[in-house]
Amino acid sequence: MSSVKIPGWSVMGPVITQFLLVLTLLVFSISRTEGAPVFLFWFLIIGLALHTLSFAKKEWKIYAIVLAEIGLTFVSVFTYADIWNLERDEIFESQLAEIFAEEGLWDPTLGAGFAENYYGYNPVMHLTLAFLSEATGLSPFFLSKYIFIFMLRVVFVLGVYAIIKNLVKDPEHAFISMVIFLFSPRLFFMSISRRFIAAIIVIFALIIMIRYFREHKRRLLMMLYIISPLIVLADHSVSYLYAIFIGGSILFVRDKGHQLIYLAYYMSLIMLWNYGFAHVLVEKDLAYLVGVLASFLTGSSEVIGETVHINTWFETALVISSQIGLLLLSLYSIYHILRTRAHSFLGYLTLIGLGGYCISIVLLSTSWVVIAHIVFWLVSLPIILHATQTVMLLKDDTYLRYVLAGLFIIYVAGSVTLGYGAALASRDAPVVLEFRDVKDEALYASAVWLAEHDRTDAFILGDITVFDIYGGHFRYHVLTEGFARDFFSLSDPKSINNFLSEAYTFGYYQHTEKTDKIEYIVVYDDMYRLESFLLGQPLSDQYRSTLEESSVELVYDNGEVQIYRNEAYTLA
Repeated sequence: MSSVKIPGWSVMGPVITQFLLVLTLLVFSISRTEGAPVFLFWFLIIGLALHTLSFAKKEWKIYAIVLAEIGLTFVSVFTYADIWNLERDEIFESQLAEIFAEEGLWDPTLGAGFAENYYGYNPVMHLTLAFLSEATGLSPFFLSKYIFIFMLRVVFVLGVYAIIKNLVKDPEHAFISMVIFLFSPRLFFMSISRRFIAAIIVIFALIIMIRYFREHKRRLLMMLYIISPLIVLADHSVSYLYAIFIGGSILFVRDKGHQLIYLAYYMSLIMLWNYGFAHVLVEKDLAYLVGVLASFLTGSSEVIGETVHINTWFETALVISSQIGLLLLSLYSIYHILRTRAHSFLGYLTLIGLGGYCISIVLLSTSWVVIAHIVFWLVSLPIILHATQTVMLLKDDTYLRYVLAGLFIIYVAGSVTLGYGAALASRDAPVVLEFRDVKDEALYASAVWLAEHDRTDAFILGDITVFDIYGGHFRYHVLTEGFARDFFSLSDPKSINNFLSEAYTFGYYQHTEKTDKIEYIVVYDDMYRLESFLLGQPLSDQYRSTLEESSVELVYDNGEVQIYRNEAYTLA
């Protein structure tokens, strides 16, 4: 009779310690809003990073990785634990999924409030959320906030680990690279979004592609062809960048014939979907590209809003030094690979990583930061692999080991500040009006009150935070951005009355546009206290009395949020 061998403390102890660290991080994240000190956050994050790194020569590495990712997800989910603290992409995905579930069909032109958006033509995330909502009976908003994000993030990091292990033979090298990636910024891929689920599909495609180049098995090629349509359906921007990636790889791989055929197949999928059905994607993308090109040629761009300094000089220096430090640490290994194995898939990834990483660092401080958000996880991966190779050469020296540990702590601190934002990592109070910690129960309660006392498709004017709550969690038509900036910049009752007497077009796309007067104006106290990207400086205290002297009626005030009815609307 065979006996079951129970792992001893030397195996289980580190895993139990990892679990307790993650549990403590959860308790701390929940208590942040109750005044838990910020220094504990850094103590726990750096402790978790160092303890995860200690598994390099231990068993059960995969448990350490999964637990660390769950801990990091706890930070982003439970520091702002309420349903109204969802980020903008999460709101959009959830609302459109809710509409699809209610209607029982997929129709990208269905949209109200926040979901007035052409991204309905990238349905993978919406339909997945709608299916899970129907299967569990839970709201898509609840799933996005508390459940689905954990599933996606764990699958994401395990997929990246699989890529690393397919590229690196040494298990210790692979694990250290994975730990550095775990605590890298990753930028966009921290919350529910179309780009996130598209990136996960790309990860699986890359795993299959790498294995095919090594094994040349036909079944792998067939799997690649089967999974590729999902990339096109998941996100338009990621699908374009993946096409560029495939095209560039032809110059570096040996099996150029198959890669050319695959590129032709993939491009036909893009053409079939975008030109055969989702015409609006092409129209909007071309308009965006023309705008970017014009901005580049003229050296200027039209940005709605003001420049607001979010980070302190120390936080900025920490972020920049952490990313440049990683790049410098990778250069020796990059030089060696490009000199000996330039014409290989790893050599291609290295070139993509080096160019993309440098460009992304520059774009982080520009209005084109979205490009960096999309590609940063991929371009940082080869940089991390090469930086780890340098670490492997230096780690046996006792003195250098302490130096590397110090550099790792600086890297984690800078990456977490960049990835999670200074507002979460090192602030006890909101910094900017548009940040999600400004979305609170009082603002949500005001929307609930209006839904109970008037129709739920009223025409609202408010800033982008009002747009998130009223247009996202509810389905009001919200006029924001440039119109809100113009309205809140008015300085006398007559100008306000003239503004409110006009009719405006609500909605962003032809199938959702509605023209009407503004029915309600939503203002909240943080607008008088915080800087914003929309207005720059906070509203002056004088604005409140100016607004109340105009032709509006205060119909709701919960002490923090005021709703004014436009008296001119009742005369329309």
